[in-house]
Amino acid sequence: MNVLNFDSRKVWVGKNTVRKHTSLSEYQQFCMAKDYLKLNPVILDCGILVKTAPLISWADDSLITEFCSGLNLEHALIQKADKLSYIKIIRDLLFKFRENGFLWGDIAPRNMVLDESSNIIYIFDFERRFIIKNNSKQTSRTKISNPDPCISSRTIFKN
Repeated sequence: MNVLNFDSRKVWVGKNTVRKHTSLSEYQQFCMAKDYLKLNPVILDCGILVKTAPLISWADDSLITEFCSGLNLEHALIQKADKLSYIKIIRDLLFKFRENGFLWGDIAPRNMVLDESSNIIYIFDFERRFIIKNNSKQTSRTKISNPDPCISSRTIFKN
């Protein structure tokens, strides 16, 4: 995967992992997105499944995920000849997210990696506001005292 732009003081890309120095809020929103997509799978019309990058841990104010092999969609839009197919994928993802009430504040091709071999788009970067609307009621992130909401039995949603 070619990473076009990231702050090397904040993001470290290793052979198998990506470590991002960030806020607890981003980690919580990442977990919220991961849990939501696990319970409510988003499958694009072309059969591509949308997932968050696989989470490894939260440690020392850093979000650690598995490295996702594939094509960064911003790179595809800039470098590839067949831009239209990637535009259709991104457009379908936007429509599916909106249909499902999945409102991601930093939705951008640079935050998506398409793994064509497994038919998965991995999404990441949840620093900006993220909400889920469910049954016409807005659901949003709340502050919780447990620093590890991904494995907590407490809910991180409020209606």
